[in-house]
Amino acid sequence: MRLPEIRSALHVLASDIEAKGMTAEAGKLRSLADETKRRPAVRRAPARSMPMTPAIEDRIRDTALAHPSWSMERIGAYVGVSGGRVSEVLAGFRR
Repeated sequence: MRLPEIRSALHVLASDIEAKGMTAEAGKLRSLADETKRRPAVRRAPARSMPMTPAIEDRIRDTALAHPSWSMERIGAYVGVSGGRVSEVLAGFRR
């Protein structure tokens, strides 16, 4: 049985219990049933890097060419983005 089915069964059970006059218990069951719902997907942490622009992408490429021994993390720190963004740009995922 999956969570949506369990939630529906709990609501039916709550209705049956409420029909017998036990409204407080039915309310508790409904509350428990509602706890099985998924929370909406929201960003919990703020974005830490600035948005990518063509100028930043060009700067990453230029820095990588000028300093081939630098790591992606170092290039990212120099440009002001994460090493992952540097990897995306250099691998061609951006542009």
